[in-house]
Amino acid sequence: IQEGSRIAVEPLHRCGKCKFCCTGHYNLCDMVPFRMVMGWDPNGPGGHSEYFSMPAYSAVPVPDDLSDTEVALVEPLAVGVHTVRIAQISSRSSVAIIGAGSIGLTSVIAAIDAGAAQTIVIGRYEHQRQAALELGATHVIQAEPGTTEEQFRTLLGKSELPDVVIESVGGSADTTSLALQLARPGGTIMLAGAFWGNSGIAAQPIFDKELSVKGSHTYSRNEHGATDFEHAIELLRTNSKIASTVVTHEFSLNDAKEAYRIAANKQSGSIKVMLRP
Repeated sequence: IQEGSRIAVEPLHRCGKCKFCCTGHYNLCDMVPFRMVMGWDPNGPGGHSEYFSMPAYSAVPVPDDLSDTEVALVEPLAVGVHTVRIAQISSRSSVAIIGAGSIGLTSVIAAIDAGAAQTIVIGRYEHQRQAALELGATHVIQAEPGTTEEQFRTLLGKSELPDVVIESVGGSADTTSLALQLARPGGTIMLAGAFWGNSGIAAQPIFDKELSVKGSHTYSRNEHGATDFEHAIELLRTNSKIASTVVTHEFSLNDAKEAYRIAANKQSGSIKVMLRP
């Protein structure tokens, strides 16, 4: 990589020597003092600082045919790619995604790319559900925590309960109970949203339905040596709808305060809000 090269930043701290790093699971490295992504480190500069120091391994070259907007989407798209990969979604899979923000929508993109037979998106806001349809989701519904399995069956019509449920909301949302209700017996629940505090997962539905519950943390390298970032770059190169659908607002750095206000208010129609220097 030369000075002036265009890159995407894979912002994970790693040691490069432990068993996780050596097997491609560097997102699980337990030898670094601060495992959260770079830019959130309380002991270092944030991601919006004028200068930002990072290891060379974090610089991922990007092709010239990707726009700056598309390059900025490599990281969130890699999260969706990783989730779908470790969920082992195939051409026979039906997939439901809870949440239609940026991680939910990138999971839709990755699931379709993996050949999922059906992608069902549960989104709170109309603009999110429309974005999911624009990206290729086969079905969108509006449901709230507390929706019963029978109510889901009614909403899904002739469709069966999904094989895989991806929870992409996280935070303090009561969406794990929704996932437990939605998954078919013997199905898989993927936790892709970052929860703050206790998510309150009930054990009995997992036992009764023999569900598998798996976490999905950021991104890593697959068994063939390719990274989720590399896969995300190829998806962006072949699907021009991704950037135009997911990025809904752009602001200059001088308007950062307004950008964050818009991003926090989903009634504004925002999905991904971008700051430009």
